[in-house]
Amino acid sequence: MTRYSRDHPAGEPITDIKEDYGHVKRMNRLYNVLSKINGFIIRVNNINELLESICPIIVDDGGFKFAWIGILDKETKEIRLAALWGEGEAYIRDLKFSIQPDLPGGTSPTGTAIRENRIVSSDDIEHDARMLNWRRRALTFGFKAYAAIPISMDNEVIGAVTLYADTPFTFGKEEIRLLEEIAGDISFAMGNTAKLLKAKYTLIFDPLTGLLTREHILQELQRLIESSSQSGERLTFIVMDIDRFKSVNESIGYAKGDLLLKEIAKKLASVIKTPNMLGRISADEFAVIGCDIKDDESIYRTIENINTAFSKPLATGSEEVLITFSMGISLYPDDGSTGEELIKLAEASLSQAKKLGTNSLVTYSPAINKRLSEIIKMKNKLIKALENHEFIVYYEPKINIQTNTLSGVEALLRWQDPEEGLVRPTRFVPILEETGMILKVGQWVLKEASKQVQQWSKKGYNFKLAVNISAAQLEQDDFASMIIMEIKDTGLNPSNLELEITESLLMKNVERNIEKILQVKDYGIAVSIDDFGTGYSSLAYLKRLPINTLKIDISFIKTLPDDKETAKIIETIISLAGVFNLKTIAEGIDSQEQINFLKKAGCDEVQGYYFTKPLPAKKFEEFMANFHRDFSDPAGSKS
Repeated sequence: MTRYSRDHPAGEPITDIKEDYGHVKRMNRLYNVLSKINGFIIRVNNINELLESICPIIVDDGGFKFAWIGILDKETKEIRLAALWGEGEAYIRDLKFSIQPDLPGGTSPTGTAIRENRIVSSDDIEHDARMLNWRRRALTFGFKAYAAIPISMDNEVIGAVTLYADTPFTFGKEEIRLLEEIAGDISFAMGNTAKLLKAKYTLIFDPLTGLLTREHILQELQRLIESSSQSGERLTFIVMDIDRFKSVNESIGYAKGDLLLKEIAKKLASVIKTPNMLGRISADEFAVIGCDIKDDESIYRTIENINTAFSKPLATGSEEVLITFSMGISLYPDDGSTGEELIKLAEASLSQAKKLGTNSLVTYSPAINKRLSEIIKMKNKLIKALENHEFIVYYEPKINIQTNTLSGVEALLRWQDPEEGLVRPTRFVPILEETGMILKVGQWVLKEASKQVQQWSKKGYNFKLAVNISAAQLEQDDFASMIIMEIKDTGLNPSNLELEITESLLMKNVERNIEKILQVKDYGIAVSIDDFGTGYSSLAYLKRLPINTLKIDISFIKTLPDDKETAKIIETIISLAGVFNLKTIAEGIDSQEQINFLKKAGCDEVQGYYFTKPLPAKKFEEFMANFHRDFSDPAGSKS
């Protein structure tokens, strides 16, 4: 409606009061948005917080129905949702936007605003051709008008704020000017916040390596100490000095020396995966915080993982440098009660370690020093043991109690130390696993046992060979091909081999492990779950696991047959195995009464000291020659 005033020349129109009021209302709302954003900018020091607060201001103070912020992914050219507010979350969640004009998402207002670095707006979505792909959806959500406003950082467009109104909203020159001002202030805030964060970052993190600075690794150590004082958890603080770094720097130049430090930091971060546990505390010194220290071996495990990571030279341009560390170690609460004390004691220990020569370590605690020295000594002896053929395979029989026959044999690793004699597996196998030596030793066991079973086969003894698989072996990408290659070399029939994998190990990365097991199964090799009942297999996974046998753990067997509750558990396991068409074997048998119970329950095989302790090949052959047993005899007299 247009009115005419007596004060104006006849026929000259003046602005309609309603239109005037609408314009003022729109401008006031946009001024409110601008004012609120500027007020917030003063306080904000986090870009995410800034982005998440802009949309509520636009909707609540600007009177809009919905607002969202999209940030450009430079590599994919897609626009990623960063923040949203209002009635329209479902509108944006499953839409894809980009800046590529040949894609539907690239012709959207948001995509166009970012690509062309200009405000794109519409007073009337229903008749806007640019909204062809989204019109019906937008109208369904009650959107009548929109504006997409590009935002920048360091003079580069990085995204856009897009807002929607539920009534026609005229974006005239003055409204566009205010939107440009809002965009400019948001862009300024983002750039300024990024600079503040960068300045703050350099205070917390070492600019060269990105690791925590000395001050902040100390703060983190103190925080963990305060937490551990309640939980009773032990902590370790390790200070590491790069051996001969001054000489390395002089040799390759300081620029390459900096590159080397960056590579060292990356390599350390690949071992110490929690960022707040790793820092650079001086030019060539790094610090590691270790948590959940259950025993002294836990400390050694961390150190060994670091040493293993640096076992190969690091490349710096055209040159390669082999890195070793001298280390000083202190523990909480054993050695000190504050972060300052632990750092001081660790650095004192480091000074002692450097006096011993390169690649040395010293802990502040004499008792732990002694224990770590023993572990290192054991590791060195094990390396020689492999070279000097000191490892032996022992064999433990598996008996089919339903047919009274020798049905299989389990290969077990032993070490005949020239100084100590036969060493218990519990003393050296964990060190083989921690150092990664178990890969070579496990390969040797498989090959040695396969050759031995082949020899027995020629003498008429035909049974299945069971070999234990370690975590390190199963984690190898080429696990299946390595197993297959070894038995091909020995000529062992795949159907005569069974791999024993513990339940907890199998379930650690179950999907990936299923793939690996399927590969060996396809070649004809059997697989059994060792220690069944002690882990956490679900029936759903048990159905999917490509296995042949469940091996009932010794912890269930030792109380048989008197423990009625355990007896029921074993009967359930055997029944469950039958449902899935799996064999069962019980380990740790030491009485005829246990055999009688298991035979009645339907267990297929057993093994244990009741028959014989594990034996070396020659004595095991004697056992086989003399083996005869009638398991129906309740008295269980041995022959």
